[in-house]
Amino acid sequence: MIVWDRDRGSSSSATSHLRGLTAKVACLLTGFSKAIESLVRSIFDAIPPYRVSRGRVDAKGFTHEGLPFIAVSSKRIIMDRHTFDILSVGQRVKIRYTRTAKAIDIELR
Repeated sequence: MIVWDRDRGSSSSATSHLRGLTAKVACLLTGFSKAIESLVRSIFDAIPPYRVSRGRVDAKGFTHEGLPFIAVSSKRIIMDRHTFDILSVGQRVKIRYTRTAKAIDIELR
């Protein structure tokens, strides 16, 4: 049943429907915005210039998210599990990595 609201000049069910629709559109736009932001960050991270770190592997460990990392020259660099297992503390390495400290390539020295 539609009830006419004289003060507002519209029906109450139409107003509530419009509010619900507006909330859904806002939620959709927020999700779309976050997806675009994530895509831009990923692309920005993947393009040069890359950083380089040389030295000995000072430590090995896992981030709070469970990603393996090594510390070289006081910089934590995230890498894949296989590479993490191969490297040992004390090895001399040269690592090229992205802006967000993700390893691209590692040379043993």
